Amino acid sequence: MQDLLDSFSGNPLLAAGALALCVLVLYALLKKLFKVALFLLLLLAAVLVWFKVMGHELPDELGQVSRTVGKVVKQAGKTGGELLEDAGKEISKKVDDAKKDAQ
Repeated sequence: MQDLLDSFSGNPLLAAGALALCVLVLYALLKKLFKVALFLLLLLAAVLVWFKVMGHELPDELGQVSRTVGKVVKQAGKTGGELLEDAGKEISKKVDDAKKDAQ
């Protein structure tokens, strides 16, 4: 394990590549989670429309859950976007540092 850490600390380009790989994996996971959340929101919307079309009253709990889920998804999208933006800046910085060290 120490050899692996030494190789990363000794070669900034390798460290930048590993960091980029980690960010890509994180991005892929967030992307899949976003798709699942979007599917669940669409399913919830379909249930709400079904209740309205059939003329049923919406339970108070269902309306409250709908509003809460909307807020949580909006906040998660905002946080995920900020995380990816910060990671992109960090990768660019590491790559620039590696280029300067190589010269």
